[in-house]
Amino acid sequence: MTPTRLIAWTVFALVAGTATASAQTKWCAWYDPYTYNCGFYTLEQCRATISGAGGLCSPDYSSGPIVRAPRETTGGPRVRQPRQRQEAPSRY
Repeated sequence: MTPTRLIAWTVFALVAGTATASAQTKWCAWYDPYTYNCGFYTLEQCRATISGAGGLCSPDYSSGPIVRAPRETTGGPRVRQPRQRQEAPSRY
């Protein structure tokens, strides 16, 4: 392998590693409308950062779509079950 190819592969590996690390940040801490930090990997990290200064945590929408697990369903639309009438107790 020539030195040029070795350098090219090294640079590629460094850039690819940096791109994947930045794509994994999923949370932003918002201190006011213009001050924010989107460098958190977990919600707990974000909450720990804003705990003393105030603010709020929100998903980082710039890193791509948020993928959520599908909800479990019973397989069809809900059908309202009719109530069963209870007999009134007799007074006698």
